[in-house]
Amino acid sequence: MASMIQELGHKSIIVNGVADHVHCLVGLNPDKTISDLVEKLKTSSNHFLKDKKWSDASFSWQRGYGVFSYSKSHMDRVYQYILNQESHHEKMSFKAEYTGLLKKFEIEFKDEYLFEFLDDV
Repeated sequence: MASMIQELGHKSIIVNGVADHVHCLVGLNPDKTISDLVEKLKTSSNHFLKDKKWSDASFSWQRGYGVFSYSKSHMDRVYQYILNQESHHEKMSFKAEYTGLLKKFEIEFKDEYLFEFLDDV
């Protein structure tokens, strides 16, 4: 995904994830939109995984995504957070993480409009 981000004209800083989600820290090209990046990244990675047949299960991304903006002074902290996703999610579910971020950034939301979480299925 890091190389796909670069091919789409952005700077990939770190990409890491676990079974039910991925975090990408990206230096966004100001001439391009976040929504376009996410759409093309989901499409490209979906085709890549299907072409490589790396999963026995049928893979597809869920609709929707979350984007949070950080200042340059927070880069090291966000980088370390993304780097340590596996150990982080031994203590906290993705749903708790995501809704916590929405609250931290004061983004109003309704549970029924969030995407499905593995812990809910």
